Order: sequence, then C-alpha cells, then structure tokens
Amino acid sequence: MSRQDAENQPQLQPSTLAAQSVPFERHDALGPRVRVVLAALAVAAASRAEAHHWDWAYADQGHAMPVESWELSSAECQACVTQTSGAAPDSAAFQQCINSQIAAAQGDPTKTWCKPQPLISRPPNPDPNACLAGDEITSEADFQGATGQCLPNFTEKMAAISDPAARYSKASCCLQYEIGPHQVALGKQPWRGYQLTFGPYFMRQGVNDEFSIGYAMLPNDANLDADTITAGSLQTYEYMIGFEFWQYKGSHHFIMDDLLGPYNDPARPRGSCTAADVCDAGDSPDVCAQKTSDCQTFQNLPSTCPASGANVDPSQNDANSPACHSTMQGFPLAGSPGPSYFPVPYPDGVGIKIARNHIFRMTHHLQHWFDPQHAQVWINVYTLPAKRTDASQNLVESVSKEAHVFFDGSASAFLIPPHTIGHTQGLWVTPRNIELYGLTFHSHKRSLLVDADLVGVDGNPKALPLRTYKYSHPYCGGLSGCSGGDLSTCDLSRPPMHLYESTDWSDHEQCPYWREDADANGNSDNDTEGAILIKQGEGIRYECWVNNGVLPFQALVGAGVMSPEEAEQQARLRPYMLAAQSVPLQPHDAFGHVVRGKFSCEEIPGVVPGFPAAGALGYYGNRPCLPDVLKGVDPSQDLLSTDRAEAIAVGGVAAECDPTAQWHQFCNPEGYCSPSSFPFEGNYTGKCVPASIGFAETEDDEMCILLGLYAFTNDDLVPSPIDRPPTDVGR
Repeated sequence: MSRQDAENQPQLQPSTLAAQSVPFERHDALGPRVRVVLAALAVAAASRAEAHHWDWAYADQGHAMPVESWELSSAECQACVTQTSGAAPDSAAFQQCINSQIAAAQGDPTKTWCKPQPLISRPPNPDPNACLAGDEITSEADFQGATGQCLPNFTEKMAAISDPAARYSKASCCLQYEIGPHQVALGKQPWRGYQLTFGPYFMRQGVNDEFSIGYAMLPNDANLDADTITAGSLQTYEYMIGFEFWQYKGSHHFIMDDLLGPYNDPARPRGSCTAADVCDAGDSPDVCAQKTSDCQTFQNLPSTCPASGANVDPSQNDANSPACHSTMQGFPLAGSPGPSYFPVPYPDGVGIKIARNHIFRMTHHLQHWFDPQHAQVWINVYTLPAKRTDASQNLVESVSKEAHVFFDGSASAFLIPPHTIGHTQGLWVTPRNIELYGLTFHSHKRSLLVDADLVGVDGNPKALPLRTYKYSHPYCGGLSGCSGGDLSTCDLSRPPMHLYESTDWSDHEQCPYWREDADANGNSDNDTEGAILIKQGEGIRYECWVNNGVLPFQALVGAGVMSPEEAEQQARLRPYMLAAQSVPLQPHDAFGHVVRGKFSCEEIPGVVPGFPAAGALGYYGNRPCLPDVLKGVDPSQDLLSTDRAEAIAVGGVAAECDPTAQWHQFCNPEGYCSPSSFPFEGNYTGKCVPASIGFAETEDDEMCILLGLYAFTNDDLVPSPIDRPPTDVGR
C-alpha cells in the first residue's frame, strides 16, 4: 500500500477484513449504530503534549517524591541484572535487555517481563517523629525563596538528597513547617495531618486484575482530646480540608470510602460501643444487643481486615470475606483515579466532618498481566479542629461550608459490541444551589474521550460561564492566557467546548475551578471565587467514548505503510471536532502500548460474551483471554497472516479457555452468586472471541464515572425532599 493509499484508507467502506480498520462507528447506550464522518481521520493532528491543567497549581506546593530505584523482584529482572553484569537500571544495557523482554511478552498473559517498577521514596509524613533533629525548618527563609530548602521545586530539591532516610526526614520537616508555621505566616489557621497506609502487598503473578480491601482508623484521639480542653466542651469531630495520595504505577485506582451509618457519625460518637453509647431509650433488649454487636464488629474492622500490616494480601482480604464485611454502605470520600501522585486540597473555609476514630474502607485495584506487582499506597489526610477563636475571642466553626463529594455512575448501562466505538451518557442533577469546586473522571484503558457539560432544568445544554481567570484553561471550560480577567488578553483561538474534557484515561484531568483565580500577587488563590455556580434542578451531563477494537492503525505500521509515530498522528480527530483537544482513536494501556479490543472465553456458541452493568456488581465476569495465534505478537502484526486476521475478526482457540472449565453467569470468580438471580452456567467452548464491553471494575471492561467536589451556596433554596442524591456523600 502506498502512502497515498493510506491517506485514503479511512474513507473505504467496511467490506473486507483489511477494511475493518477503517469504519469509525459508535453505538449509543442501547446499542444502535451511528455512523460518524471519516474524512477528518486522515488529517494529522498534534498529540497532546502540554502539562495537565492542574500541574501549575502544585508546581511549588505539591509533594511528588522522586523515584528511588526499580523493583527487581521477578526472574526476568534478575536475568537482566546478570546479563548486564549488575548495570544500573537506567543504563543503556539494562534498557536494551528490558526492551527485548517487552517485545517477547507483548500481548501474552503467560509471559512476564522486567518492567520499570518505581519504588516511591517514602512520602513526607506529618508525624513529628518523622522530622529528625537537624533537619527542622524554622523560618520562611528556610522554607522558601532564594535560601529555601523546600520551595520552590520541592521534588527536585528532595531528589538532590541521595540518602533515602535523609530525604524522608527533610521532606517531612518541609511538610510539617508548611502545614504549621507557614499557614500562620499567611494569616491562616495551622493544619494538622495524619498518614495512613495501604499495604504493602504483592499482586499475584498471572492475574490480570486484582482487588484488595482493608480498613483503617484515623488516629485523632489525642488531637480531639486537646480540642476538648481548649473548647471547654466535648469535641467529637474535626474537618478534613485536603488529602494527598502516593501509589505505584500500575495502580488502577484507589478509593478511601466513608462508612455511612451511626458509628462514623460525628453527631453520635460511638465511644466504647457499650449499650450506653449506642442504644436509644426505647430500644428493646434484643435491639440494643444487636446495636452493641454491630458497633463492636465495626470497631474491630481495622484489626480483622486491616489496610496495612503483614496479612494485607488480596487472597486474605477478600471483599466477600466475613472479616471484611460491614453492613454499612460505603461511599467514596477521597481517592486517586490512577496517577502515582494525586493531591486534592479544598478551598479555604471548606471541609468535611471526620469523627473521632473515624474508620475508612480502603479499596485498591491493580491491573497487570505480568510479573508480581509490588503495591502500596500512602494517604496524607489534612484537617482543622472543629472550632477556632475569632477576632472577638469567641469559638466558631473552623470552616464556613461543609463540602460534599459526588460519585456519579448513571452512565453505567452500556454495552459496546466488538469492533465498534461506543458512546454513553450520564446525568448528575443537583438538588440544591451549589458551588462546584472541581471535577475529574474515572474510566478504563479503551476510553478515548470523556467530557462534561452544564445543563439547565430542562435538560438542555447551558452556555459555559465566561472564565477568564489567570489559570483558566480550555480543557476545564475556560479561556487561557488571560490577565486580570480581561477578555481581550485571552487566547481566543482556543475557546472551550466543554466544562470538562480529558483524553488520558490513566491520568485524567483534575479541574480545580476554585484555584483558577489569583491573589494580589498573581499567585493561585485559595478562595472560592472561581467556583462554578449551579442552581437547584440544573446539572452536569457527561459522556464517555470507548473503542472496542476499531481502527487498528497499528496494522498499517505492520504493513510498512506508516511509522508508529505517523500512525499515532493519523489516528486522531482534529481539535474542535469532539473536544478542544485532538482526540486519540487508538486506545493505549498505562504504559503507552496499543490495546486490542476485548477478548473473552466463549460461553455459548455464537453468543458474544458480555453483559451490561452486572460486572460492576461482581455477579458477572468474563474470563479474559487472547487467541493462541496472537500471543507474543505485537498488534502491528495482527493482519499479516490469515490465521491472525481471522482471530482478530472472530476469535480462535486459547489455552486459557479450557472446555472442561465451567463458567457462572451472575456469579463472581469466587463462586458467590447473586441471591436474586438463578445461576446460569455451563462449560467454555474452548474458543477465545471478541467480546462486548460492559460497565465493570476490571480493566478489560469500562467505567464512566464523574466525580466532583462542591458545597451548598449561602443563598441556597429550600432543600428538595431528597437532601442530596444517593451518589453523594458528606456529613
């Protein structure tokens, strides 16, 4: 094929297998196909290279820690060490060995390779014991500026300290000064902080997805006891005002759930779980006994199912095990959608109530076909006391508004057939007037684009508010390059198309609208001026675009028509077609490798595997697979032989699809079946076939979830009968 043929290829009709890379088709949430014009696909568009919108906000304030070394646990890694005579992991020889292993293992779940697994230097810790004598930061001059040991450029300064223990100490000293004396220097109330951990544990070899669960208790007894003395009355809560997460690359997501119910309720401290603590005056002895038992079970969760310690292992901390069971509904209070470092500060004067000995449920999800994955998460939780002294020496609440989090999955009822591009929509409606502080998304590896728009009470899109703040950005619904809020200074050549948009599934944009304005010195401000106002009954409509095996431009690379770089450029929609940025049409995993469509073991002859939504409930899980003829083959070589092309189109025999093995519909892999559904089961056919993508937590399926942080406005209307939707959490 000539280069001119390649330019024309996207306009061909899908008549042969080779033309399968051509059609750009999408399906709505119910399955009907919708044809999308292809002409623009041949136009090269610059890939996104600019920094995330939120990078500016943390350039001088974030605590991203440098990589210390690589995890060399697998036999393949040890082989590279031997072959290179102990060369450093970042040496050319070691890199060449790794690249050879990656090429040999591409697409093969039975093979392992030595991957660069960063060992994060221990993140800075707010615990005073972490700051060693001699490393203390005692003044603003020590903290920042020309003689600053911490800012600007925290990460680079910490990386310059070669000894890990010394680096940890200095970073912790910097953090402790920042949340304490530095806040006082700014005329603000000093913070306090706690560091929680999840893990460490190793992901088992040969497992595609792994899910681990545990519970942790916030150790805030001493602080609340001190608050009680200061206030002269019992203090049962404090306010969470921000958090930071650190986790290893390969982590798919991490969620810190609040457990809703009486035992985490700041208005009703549980104390020691005696009858006096939990029972009401009118409770019968049986009811009182049950409440006492439930409270004790709840209180014991951090020890029966811990988030950190020797027994934190997915095989022991199974989500369905009695030790990890809680009858209380959990809801995401904080979390990281994937990046190695994820900071989320709240605006000044905004916080979420956290009770004494508050118990969090930690859930961690990793994804890898390859060698055992070292997993650990660190969480810094920052708080303020419930009360502060105002100018008149009166005790008042430390924050003026309670924050709420929404976690909306109303777009979950989708099913994307093989060889199609699917499109699904969700809608979150606010029951009251709100200030929206920030948005982000969660999706999986075949996600191409996620976006969100404001809608009115009639459900129709609303015009975006004019955002001309110093740090506004087209990916977050604003204009860029603005000075002093003057529209004439903005870059009008790049208007926004959506309130939110992102094309990087493994590191989605975080749009901190409240940080877009600046203070008198031109620096990012911490007030809520930049928040987006949404009236009662209005909402946010969002959508996700997912590619399930369409447009394998990599096949043109294999045919010698295009270089990989050219294919990456060609397989994109130009800016301002679907989004303000160019949109990739080839999905990639977290390490940049092109991803094929979903394959699953065939369960019923001729029936495409996949079921909408049920996967997310743990009641239905297709067995992931890859046809044997595609194992060890780079996707660019998929169409170079008849047997491979046939496998891409209709599937083929796969060793993992053992015909003597049994599958269970509406049952999870551990054999737990939905109590409301009759188990439907049978034997696999032995064939691995293209499968439909549904809504599920595994990386082979998809999620389309919108997350946001908000508070009710001061001019709030009378609340609706539902104070907040079931997708929201907050006290």
